[in-house]
Order: sequence, then structure tokens, then C-alpha cells
Amino acid sequence: VSFEVDLSGDFGNYTDIQGDITINNVVPGSYTIYYSVTDNCGNTAYDQVTVVVEDCKLPTPYCLNGIVVEIMQTGMIQVWASDLNLGSFDNCPGDLTYSFSPNVNDLGVTYTCDDLGQQPVEIWVTDAAGNQDFCETFIVVQDNMGFCGSAPIAVAGLITDENDNGLLDAEVELSSGNMVMTTTDANGAFTFNNLEIGQDYSVTPGLNVDHDNGVSTYDVVLISKHILGVDLLDSPYQIIAADANGSGSVSTLDIVDIRKVILQIVTEFPSNTSWRFVDADYVFPNPMNPFNPGFPEVINFNNLSTSQLATDFVAVKIGDVNNSASTNGLAEVDDRNAAAFALTTTDRNLSEGETFTVDFTAEDLSVLGYQFTLEFDQNVLTLVDLVEGVATEENFGMTHLNQGVVTASWNGVASEGVLFSLEFKANKAAQLSDLLNISSRYTAAEAYTQNGDLLDVNLQFTNGLTAAAGFELYQNVPNPFNGETVVGFNLPEAGTATLSVYDISGKTLKVMRGEFAKGYNTINIRSTELAATGVLYYTLETANETATMKMIIIE
Repeated sequence: VSFEVDLSGDFGNYTDIQGDITINNVVPGSYTIYYSVTDNCGNTAYDQVTVVVEDCKLPTPYCLNGIVVEIMQTGMIQVWASDLNLGSFDNCPGDLTYSFSPNVNDLGVTYTCDDLGQQPVEIWVTDAAGNQDFCETFIVVQDNMGFCGSAPIAVAGLITDENDNGLLDAEVELSSGNMVMTTTDANGAFTFNNLEIGQDYSVTPGLNVDHDNGVSTYDVVLISKHILGVDLLDSPYQIIAADANGSGSVSTLDIVDIRKVILQIVTEFPSNTSWRFVDADYVFPNPMNPFNPGFPEVINFNNLSTSQLATDFVAVKIGDVNNSASTNGLAEVDDRNAAAFALTTTDRNLSEGETFTVDFTAEDLSVLGYQFTLEFDQNVLTLVDLVEGVATEENFGMTHLNQGVVTASWNGVASEGVLFSLEFKANKAAQLSDLLNISSRYTAAEAYTQNGDLLDVNLQFTNGLTAAAGFELYQNVPNPFNGETVVGFNLPEAGTATLSVYDISGKTLKVMRGEFAKGYNTINIRSTELAATGVLYYTLETANETATMKMIIIE
């Protein structure tokens, strides 16, 4: 039996429909569709359907990266949220509303002489359907004409990386007779208000946490090319970043320090801080040698008489020459090629008490370098020895052996043969492919093509199996703890995950939900957020998996 289907109504007329139809550019509203269905005997039936189209997509906000306004003769200035719009848009027709809060009537703000300096603001964008999203920026309030009379003066500025990304939580010291400190916001902005006229002031930024932020074997690749003169680093800030040991030059000794951080052999650069800061107005006499003369890391004001609202610094993440470090405390999203660099070994059945060697090879030897975390089941396997191949002992970290972890970082020109080998003892009978996998738990699993594209890394067995890290929840570190601890977990695919912390009675103390990347992720937890001591439990849930671990908070 065949049918002839005709449609009419608010979407137009369509005759003899044999499959799906697509109607574009439909605005939100209620629509009626009339169906007429006729069979091959001439019988006809009718029906009508009401289709309600709703706008559920959030608008896309774009903010100006700050504006500067000037106090008027009245001692005040009014700013509208729309003044900071930089082309925000929505997917559906209708006007957008700009406000300083979720309240759509909060359209403007008035600043007075008490507000001189940088003022962080949120710009909320609301579409015609009431959907909202926001972006963060700032307003610099100035009094260059002196309408505020003898109002106290301010020192303010921005701390951004070479690509103008604001650095969050940098500590900024202002010293005179005494010292005060503040931290930067998400835009990298800081302000010191109510300063005394005529005093001498020094502004000194600092940040010395997460030395491994943005540091990878690809940085080692680029620094190696610079040292060999094959491809020079092209900015003074990159060269400062490459000087990991703080010697005032770039050499293979810097590579040694950087690789130790990548491999988690050490957690800090022994002779340098995590971030360095350069006066943004400083012009390097010789950009290819920013160390001679030394660059200014402090801005001084003698006999301060007016507000200084452009006390800006360029932040340099040590060890990170390709500018991949996160400046806002959030994990960076990898732009990975769909392909992967595959390490290969032979699967086998293991006998209890057997000592054996696992040779790791690769078919694709064109990569510039690779790094990864190799995990083995320490309940079944005991690592006896590392056997050098193309990669040597300096390319491996054994700091986390007690957790069944070996970290690896290699770069160079690979020749055919065994890349490296690991000698194990089997504590019980098992299948090798069930005991080994590659993850990003400590050292991120990634490789680099000749063009600098980022590849994933996996482990393949010659029987066709692939050992890739699946869902796993790790023990929090440190544990027990008082202050802050880190919960690590591995996701086989990017997606939504929820971490819940609860006490032994089952009372929920904290719930954290978010979108996380494929591979290794972390969540920081402060003991003050839990308001509890003793034994607690934490559970990680995804759409398909659940795991629970125990943590201990001490007083």
C-alpha cells in the first residue's frame, strides 16, 4: 500500500511528501500543520498538529576587554552595560538586553570619586526568550581633570600573558613604609585605593604554584630547536620562559629541569619560580637576549602625586614556550588530531613467579616527541628494571612506582627498534593486556607531529587489543589532609561528571558537577568547605559509571 501525504499550514504547502522535510529559519512561536493522507484506493484522512518552537539556547556574550571612563564635573560618571558590548549575538530574532546583573533592569551604574581605579563587572546578555549568559570585564574610573579635588589616589593595573589573557590569583605587593597585598581577578586586574600623596611605592607581582601548568615535552622540542639554531624562539617572553633554571641563558640544563617537572620527579623548578613578571612598558634592547640587561620585575613610583592606573605586567609561565598554560585556573581544552601515536607490545599469558620483559615499539617514528603515564597493576606486577632503547633512563620518572606508575617524556629523532623495555615479575597468573594501560594521570598522554599537531597516545597489543585508560577514581592527595586535597579521576570520553562528598551517616556535605575532558582530570577540595573531620567518602558518577573512595580530614 502506498500513500500520498500533503502538508499545509503555517509552514507552507508541501505536496506528495515521501520522506522528511527540513524547514529553516523558524522563529519561536506556536504553529499549526494540517495533514492530508490519501491511500491508493482514494481514501483520504485528515489531522492537524500544533508545533511549539521554543528558544532554549543561551545568547553568546562578547565583552570589551575593559573601558576607561572619566569622572565629570559633577563628581560622578554613569556607565551603561551596553557600552561594554563587543558584538554579542543570539540564534533567534529579537533584541538583546545588556545589564550588570541577571536583573534586566540593572542597565547602568554610577561611579563617584570613591570608585577611582579598576572596577570588575559582569555584563549579562538576555535574549528575547529570557535566556541569559554573561562575560566578565572591568571599568577603569579616572579623574584626570581633578574634579575629585584631594581625593585619595590609586595604583591599578593588569597582569596578562603574552596573548593578553588575564592571570587569576597573582599576588601583588604594594610596599612603602609598610606592605599590603591583593590578588588579581579573572581579568588579571588589581587595584590599591586610598593611597597617600607624596609617598614612594613599589609594585611587585608574584605567583609560585603549579609549576607543571602548561609545561610539556613539546616545550622541550621547541627549546631544543632554539638551542640548535634550527628554529629560534621569536619573542623575549618565550626565551625568559625557556630559562627554567634562572641562569640568564637557555641551555640543555634548562631542558633537564623542565623534563623533571614533566616526569613528576620534582614538583617545582629548583632555581626558579613558576611565573615571572615583566613591566609591560619595558622595551627589550635586544629581544633575543632579554637577560642583558636584566628586565624589570618591579614598578616603582617616587613621590606619587596622581593615580597610576596602567601599572601593567606581562606574565611569563616558566617552562611553557608555546603559551599553553592556563591563566584562569581552568583546564585547557586540547585541540587534538583524531589520529593517535600507538605504542605496541606483544600480549601474553603470565605465570605466577615468572620474570619477563615487555618491549615497546612504534610503527610511526615520525613524531617529534611523546609523553605519557604508564600504569601497571602493582598487585600483579612488580617492576624489576628499566631497559634503555631509543629512550634512555633520563626519559622516565619512577617517583610514583608505589602506585604502579611510570612517567615518560622523550623527544628527538627515533630510529627503528625497541623504544624501551620494562622487566616485570608476575606475582600471579594473568593476561598482560589486562595489566597495562596508558593514561594522563600524572604526565599527560600526548605526542607531536612534525607540524606541531597534538596526538593522543595509546597502547596496542599485537593481538589487536588496545589498552586505553578507562573510568577510574583515584585516592585523594594528600590523605589524610587539613587544608586542601586533590581528587583525580580518569574519563574514557569527555562528558559530565558529579563528585559528591558525604559523611559516614550518608549526609551530603558537598556536590561538584561539571564538564570534564577525556583523560585525567582533577577537582580541588578545601576542608573548610566540608565543615567536618574524620572519615568521609567521595563518589564520582558519570552517565555510565560510579566509583567511591574514602578520605580523612584531620584537625
